[in-house]
Amino acid sequence: MDPPKQNIVLGLGNTMHGDDGIGIWIVEKLQHRLQALADVWVTEEMGLRLLDFLSGYRTAVIVDSVKTEQGVEGELHFLNLSDFAALPYCGCHQVGLPEMALLAETMGIPFPETVHILGIEIEDPYRVGNTLSPSLKKKVPLLMQQVEKKIERLLGG
Repeated sequence: MDPPKQNIVLGLGNTMHGDDGIGIWIVEKLQHRLQALADVWVTEEMGLRLLDFLSGYRTAVIVDSVKTEQGVEGELHFLNLSDFAALPYCGCHQVGLPEMALLAETMGIPFPETVHILGIEIEDPYRVGNTLSPSLKKKVPLLMQQVEKKIERLLGG
């Protein structure tokens, strides 16, 4: 049995909301190429359930969709936990990564020392459908190259 890796690459999203599933689409396509660097998973889970995936790793790279005011569809954003402020109060459905890190620290749950977020800009996070939009689908080959290179640099591959 192989020892557990110190790194995880986690693709997130909601594949029933079209482009919101881009993190899952990209990580699934790169999974076999990244396995030497990290444990590689995809999930549609969110909130506190992500602790099950992240606990015990030293470094995490999360690939997910983002929607910003100035962003261009297909643009790759590089973010860290420090780019997000923890909310002073949040209900069960509003637990984000900063809140998870704080909760893990408070409860003594092992949480990654370093969390990198690769956010892929999308146009419409609410479109219902189980496929990517044609315009984003055209950008998948370039996004795969960009994401793979960034992960290799981050994880020392």
